[in-house]
Formats: sequence, structure tokens, C-alpha cells
Amino acid sequence: MPDVLTHLATGHWAGRLLAGRQPARQRRLALLLAALTGAALPDLLTRVPSLLLSERVDGIGSFVAPLHCPLPYLLACALLSRTFVEELRAPVFAGLAIGGLIHLAADLGQRNLRSLYMVFFPFTASGYQLGLYEPEASVRWAPAFLAASAALEIVLYVSRRVVRCQNRKKPIPEPPLASR
Repeated sequence: MPDVLTHLATGHWAGRLLAGRQPARQRRLALLLAALTGAALPDLLTRVPSLLLSERVDGIGSFVAPLHCPLPYLLACALLSRTFVEELRAPVFAGLAIGGLIHLAADLGQRNLRSLYMVFFPFTASGYQLGLYEPEASVRWAPAFLAASAALEIVLYVSRRVVRCQNRKKPIPEPPLASR
């Protein structure tokens, strides 16, 4: 569970960063939600089918494992984004892709004893890992990541309120004087 929380927190940060420059509220919301979804999607695409179908389908884990690799994951993002209306496809794809790629990069940094990550699949099935931290490190970092996400939301909320108040205090411009 802490691993999911840290992935969602980093997806939240990426979504906020991407959504900040979008002019339309609907596109900002689509980007943020897609980045949050993308942050958990690599695990959802691989672990959920493995857990649900492992007793019925032999080798289902090996079949869905490539979806936890960058290139097949981006293909899945492209297919999922096609289910949205045309004007939201690009922000949804961007959010899913960025959220998921951050997830995959975080997983690549783990020291995992069970399996390695096939970063360059389908070009090679060789596995890699950076081994920078233990998978259990997310237990320690989850509260800090969630606090940082909450702080980010508070800062964004306060800054929006300040801007709104400043915009209301601006004097109404005088109409130009008629020429004599």
C-alpha cells in the first residue's frame, strides 16, 4: 500500500505541474486525473490480471508483465486515450504517459530480489535494476510524500485566492476622455 501511495503522490505532482499551464479547466482536470491514474496504471495492468486470473490461466503473469515496461506501457496509454473525446485525447495520453513513466523510473531504482525490469522490451528481454533503495523504503517515505502533496495543494489554493483578491482590488479603469 505505501508503494501505491508514493506512486500516487508523484503522479499528483506531475499532474499539477502539467496541468498548471493549460488554459481550459476541463483539460487541467483531465491531465491531473490522467497523471494520477497513470501513476498506478503499470501495477494495475500487470498485478490485477495476475491476481485475478492466476488460477484459471497458466502463465498470465508472463503474458501481462511487458505492460510494466516503457514501450508497451506507452502503447497501452495510446489505446486508452483513444476512448476519450478528441479534444481530451492529447492531455489524457500525456498524463497517463508521464504518470506511468515516473512510476516505472521509481520502480527501476528499487533493489528487487524477485525480478528485474525489462526496460528495453521488446528489443531485449534482459532485466535491469539500479538498486538504489529497498522496496520497503516506500513505507518510510509515504507520509512525507503525502505531506508534500498536501502542502502543494495548500500552496496552490492560497496562491489562487491571493490572485483573485488582487484582481478584485484593481481599480476600474476610467473611460478615455472624449477629444475636444
